[in-house]
Amino acid sequence: MNILDLPNLALIETDLESKIAIAELYAELVLKYPVYQAIDFEKKLIEDFSHILEGFNQKKVDRDICHVISTPYLTGGHTRLCEKLSTMEGKESSLLVTRDYDKEVVDRLSSFFPVIKCINTNALVDSILEMVEFMSSYSKLVLHIHPDDIKSVIAVGLLRKVNPEIKVLFVNHADHLFSYGRSVIDIMLDISFRGFCIESKIENKEYVNSFLGIPVEVNKRPAFGGNVKNLIIAGSSYKMKPNDRTSIQREIAHLFSLNEEYSLNVIGAKTTDYWWWPLKLKFPNRIKIRKTLPYNEYMDIVKKCDACIDTSPIGGGTAFVEMYLNSLRPVAIFSDACGYTPLDTVRKNTLLESINSDEYSSDSLFRSVLRVHSSAVVKERYLDALNMKFHSIDSSLVTSRNDMNLFIKRGKFDYDFSHFRKIWLIKSFSLVGKVKFIFINYSFIKLPFKLCMKLSKVVINK
Repeated sequence: MNILDLPNLALIETDLESKIAIAELYAELVLKYPVYQAIDFEKKLIEDFSHILEGFNQKKVDRDICHVISTPYLTGGHTRLCEKLSTMEGKESSLLVTRDYDKEVVDRLSSFFPVIKCINTNALVDSILEMVEFMSSYSKLVLHIHPDDIKSVIAVGLLRKVNPEIKVLFVNHADHLFSYGRSVIDIMLDISFRGFCIESKIENKEYVNSFLGIPVEVNKRPAFGGNVKNLIIAGSSYKMKPNDRTSIQREIAHLFSLNEEYSLNVIGAKTTDYWWWPLKLKFPNRIKIRKTLPYNEYMDIVKKCDACIDTSPIGGGTAFVEMYLNSLRPVAIFSDACGYTPLDTVRKNTLLESINSDEYSSDSLFRSVLRVHSSAVVKERYLDALNMKFHSIDSSLVTSRNDMNLFIKRGKFDYDFSHFRKIWLIKSFSLVGKVKFIFINYSFIKLPFKLCMKLSKVVINK
């Protein structure tokens, strides 16, 4: 069974649970290919579930906006963007959480959304109908769903059958990956040039694109000091993992060998991120590595630094822009995934070249940052989109160098027990077929290493 055959398998499958398991599996495995949408597949799945609407009574549409999120998080930019957009609307909006959640996160979100509905039932049809019923009171939906959240897409698609007038916006958080949702939306809100490039290749779209951007508070123009000694790099762990072409660790090692006064804080790396180990061993007192930090502690470190390095080979997080606005000199090398911020202009072949460049202090760069990231400007673009007015991407983002094949998975996937559970749910797949599919597509080479790491953590924590 080829990965690209999974949609056909889902459509001939009669068991609804199996259909969903196959669809979710496909979204996670299609990373092997330059495939970013499955509009026709979504439409057929929605039709396969249309019978569950029998007897459904459409509620009166008496509320304005409902944000729909798969799983909210305490850290990262995904949930923060959802929160920020809700504060721009000038009225109270609601939130629908469609998947597993942490109570602490929902408690935090309650300060942004007076009404929060969490789907707690595990029964497939009941959970979809519960989503449809809650969303049916609203005239607009703003989706922040995960790329594989096909259940939420089916719920929105079913709602559109009973209320064709509803307007649906999709915030393209994971614009570098395949994602479900394009069959049910009116507007795709883009946050980067990379996403714009992918969208430009999608044919026969029934939605329009509008540039949103990532909002950041801009209180004043940054004021930079002259010397660079204390550096910081912050972002998701995977954004700093080197590949065959790009290694931020190699650049940092070269920089540190030239100047013994440099020190570095790494925020976001995991203990198992072996690509940081050689640097930490070589410069044990000059490099501090932390997984995550509460915001206040993170800001205390930022205030003690005078330069910030963008993550690489994947850039684009809000941390780089926020640190620049806190008067840290932005330093970056050319990245394989960028186009999220005008700060791409400071990228050079080496960190040393970037440090020695004076582009970070230019008036034009600050004006571009204001145009793209200022909360007031993002708010204007967002409110326009809610009223079906659209914006093109900012010109300062279209000069970035993007490797459009960067996220295509090469070779086998690492073992993944959550995937295996889904494979086991597929009733039309024979036992032999399931085992064969797993061994063809997955590698177990790293399993002993990861088991040793987990065992060491248990021993250390005793």
